[in-house]
Amino acid sequence: MDDKFAIKDIDMNQQPEKKPVFYVYRNYLKAALRAAPKNDLRYYLCGVYIEANATHTTMVVTNGHYLLVLRKGSENRLDKPISLIMSREICENVLKQNSKSLQNIGITQESGNEFSTTLTSVSPAPVLHFQGVDAKYPDWKKVIPEKITGHAGSFNADYLQLFKSVAADINGIFELLQNGNTDASIVLLDTEIDCFAVVMPMRAGIDAKAWKTPAWAQKPKEKPPAKKKAAQEKKEAVAA
Repeated sequence: MDDKFAIKDIDMNQQPEKKPVFYVYRNYLKAALRAAPKNDLRYYLCGVYIEANATHTTMVVTNGHYLLVLRKGSENRLDKPISLIMSREICENVLKQNSKSLQNIGITQESGNEFSTTLTSVSPAPVLHFQGVDAKYPDWKKVIPEKITGHAGSFNADYLQLFKSVAADINGIFELLQNGNTDASIVLLDTEIDCFAVVMPMRAGIDAKAWKTPAWAQKPKEKPPAKKKAAQEKKEAVAA
């Protein structure tokens, strides 16, 4: 199921064509790949789904239990929106073989599902040609909750730690907006709400209301001081 790709040298005599180009922000791609599943049987989820139009590039990843959305303004050279799934292998190559000083990485649509990008870590810079993953990505917008109740929920601690790392990757924030124990909650990752995660709560196997501190873990009851005890006995005797 791997995407086909090849690295070719640039032909300096070739005249540049005006092809559609969009840009991915390096730190955002790194953050998205961090959250993408590695060995999911649904192979198309192991990459990064990208939607781009003339003004923004949006990256999406999900594992079925959480959804990460990273959107950033970009001066893309696009006449119409495009979308593709970049496989994990391609994303890793783009991050590894591009100079870390290059924050905006250009992706050219050669034709249909065929794309290319220049790898700047070596000179002369070769061009990586690749195909988007041939699959339909899930309709990610339908899982985003329209309202947040603020009711507490239970969450997988690993997922929350993951989103803290994502927030650090993009120099963002981490704020959990809870939505109860049955509906999806939101993790805000930036103040403009262009970057956020949707996380499903954990369903506990034990009713929280059934909890009772076991006897062996209870704090021992303190014996009343002797004076208080004597006064209490005298009070009880008078009452009798």
